[in-house]
Amino acid sequence: MAIRNTQMRRVWISLGVGVAGFLAVASVPLFDIDIFAGGGAMIMVGLLFGFTGLVVALLFVKFARVLARMIRGEGVLARWTYDPAFWKAFLVKEEREVKGEMRGLFIIVASLCGLVFVSVLIADVQAAMWVGAALAVTLALCALGAWYRVRCLRGDTASAASPEVLIGREGVWQNGDFYTWAFPGARLESVGMAHGNGDVLEINFSSPAKNGRQYTAVHIPVPPGKQAEAVSVLKALEREVG
Repeated sequence: MAIRNTQMRRVWISLGVGVAGFLAVASVPLFDIDIFAGGGAMIMVGLLFGFTGLVVALLFVKFARVLARMIRGEGVLARWTYDPAFWKAFLVKEEREVKGEMRGLFIIVASLCGLVFVSVLIADVQAAMWVGAALAVTLALCALGAWYRVRCLRGDTASAASPEVLIGREGVWQNGDFYTWAFPGARLESVGMAHGNGDVLEINFSSPAKNGRQYTAVHIPVPPGKQAEAVSVLKALEREVG
């Protein structure tokens, strides 16, 4: 199956968001919008979207270059294809595990939000209305993120006509999903077999986030008969850790 580099599409989308932000800033003096009648807010929001769009576009350019090298075979450690039934069984198990993790995380976040709301309600009833609304939005975003993650897995299951995985020293292309640790601030943390499952590789990497580092785990099923190659992949990636 030919692998398409879809990261460039994200580059153009991010650039479009950035351009739209700067156009919003330019529209304030262009249309003589009063600063105190919404013009100031437009400038602030426009600058936020403008610079964020540019930074994200530059990041996706890096991703696109890494994926392009992998597609050319540079630094590729393994290229595995799967029987559709085998791949579907793997994704069904992944979906079950993801649902369990998301449910636990949602319960923790909901409990913390409830505690904050009750504390504010006791102190100030009027303020509690605004805090409650903000907490409700937070919970909604968490639920949306969980739904989207599960939806992606279901989409992979539905489109798994010819599943394929590309594992490289700089990242993993997993049947349409791309993960890389080859960008500023990111690092490969660990590699090994997933806990309790000797036929699934687990690659963990981290990247800078607002409150520390964000950790990502990528699970890759080992096709039947590829266990020896999987061991070689692990040994090669272990040299890249850190």
